[in-house]
Amino acid sequence: MIRLNNRGRHKKSSLFGLVMLLGLILTLAACGGDSATALPSPTPLPDAKTIARNSAVKLLEVNSLHFVVDIKQGKVDLYQNITLKKADGDWLKPDKYTAKLRIGFGPGQADAETIGIGTEEWLMAAPLITQWLKLPADVGFKPDVLFDKDKGLGATAEKLNDLKLVGAETIDTVDCWHLAGTVPGPDIAPLTANTLGKNEVLFDIWIGKSDSLVRQVTFKETGAADPKTASYWLITFSKFNDPVTVNKPVS
Repeated sequence: MIRLNNRGRHKKSSLFGLVMLLGLILTLAACGGDSATALPSPTPLPDAKTIARNSAVKLLEVNSLHFVVDIKQGKVDLYQNITLKKADGDWLKPDKYTAKLRIGFGPGQADAETIGIGTEEWLMAAPLITQWLKLPADVGFKPDVLFDKDKGLGATAEKLNDLKLVGAETIDTVDCWHLAGTVPGPDIAPLTANTLGKNEVLFDIWIGKSDSLVRQVTFKETGAADPKTASYWLITFSKFNDPVTVNKPVS
């Protein structure tokens, strides 16, 4: 009888231990489940069209800015046999600008200056042009077209084909959304002094996350017979709404 009682107690003890173990496992599983469901959901990415639309609206509110237009590849006629390589300047709403230029002439390059007010534009490029030269109205690159309500950067970005959000990147320490798409050449021709216009163009734009301001754009021509001559523009913007003064040049 004693042996039977010991065996009974042993069985009861084992069963009790098993029940306790099962309870512990279930408790841990429940805690683990609660912990998993408590994790925050990932923030959904914004819609590319919404980013582009907000940027277009914001650009119309800008009164002045600093711009750098860098012609990485391709030819941009400025005046006669002079071509534009780079422009570093300031724009004042609605149609005033001044810039330091890097120009090409034949096999050489030189520094130059330009001033634009309304439909008038002047150029000086010593030693080629030692006095301010008023350019014909239909020549040269005029940066104010970039900010035009109907055909500027904002309007073009909203009309991009296959518009997509590429991701998040940093431009000059500013956190930006990178959007990309394609645009028919004729739609972008006004922005590029009609340099681009024959072929479809890859259009990339970087827009500040916090302020919706355009920080950078690139235009890359596709379908050119010779890829080495295909146009490639890089434009950056900064110093939004800083004070800018533009006066007519003194002859």
